[in-house]
Amino acid sequence: MLIDTSLINQAPHAVTSAAGTAREALKLNPDRESGPGFGDVLSGFMGKVNNSQNQADQMVESLALGEPVDVHQVMIALGEASNSLQLTMQVRNKVLEAYQELMKTPL
Repeated sequence: MLIDTSLINQAPHAVTSAAGTAREALKLNPDRESGPGFGDVLSGFMGKVNNSQNQADQMVESLALGEPVDVHQVMIALGEASNSLQLTMQVRNKVLEAYQELMKTPL
């Protein structure tokens, strides 16, 4: 059985090239603007979750008052609100776990 060694010989060069590209991408460039910070992303996400919850609440209230609302749309809105709240709780748990691990590291 013959093994094609050209791919094996090229693999270290590809890994080195990819690592160099990743290092260059991570370097801070003072001339360009940086993206949004973690706090900005998190507050934007929390705003979307809040809007989702409010929209679902309004739709349920409209349905309870007997206004013409599509029941399917109400159920979809409730599902989206529930899923976004669960995702928020999971992110919170992961952030707390990371913080606790960071606090355990010796200085």
